[in-house]
Amino acid sequence: MGAWDALRVGVERAGTGYYREDVALEIQRLFFETGFGADLYSNTAAIGRVEGTLGGPVADVMVILARCDQATQAFSPPRPGQCETLGTVADTGRTDHTGALVFPNLEEGIYQLSADTLGTSFSEVSPPFLLYLLVGDADTETGYFVLSN
Repeated sequence: MGAWDALRVGVERAGTGYYREDVALEIQRLFFETGFGADLYSNTAAIGRVEGTLGGPVADVMVILARCDQATQAFSPPRPGQCETLGTVADTGRTDHTGALVFPNLEEGIYQLSADTLGTSFSEVSPPFLLYLLVGDADTETGYFVLSN
């Protein structure tokens, strides 16, 4: 059992699946400030999917993953949002032929993903940023970007 699971008592109502993001963020803040972060799972994954305006996958798009040092919101599943304080860039890569890029083996926490139109025939990306809340053993979250002109 990871540290997040142990502290979920009182955070998640038994059997309802209702998750209190504000409480989860406070728990995360306390973990990192007190140095207990070593107990976090490090087998979570963030997936970014990129599509064109017609819904088809877009390959070879740069996707950037960064850990949030501070975020008042985080979402599961991922939704538009941005870190107040961005941590280090954890990883970058390009989407494959299915329009997806997987960032595996992440430590539990809050992450920001963005897609870059540089080198594509597109000029805009929506949303500009996605916030991910990765919590629990082997948690995998998928967020979607749409490119347009």
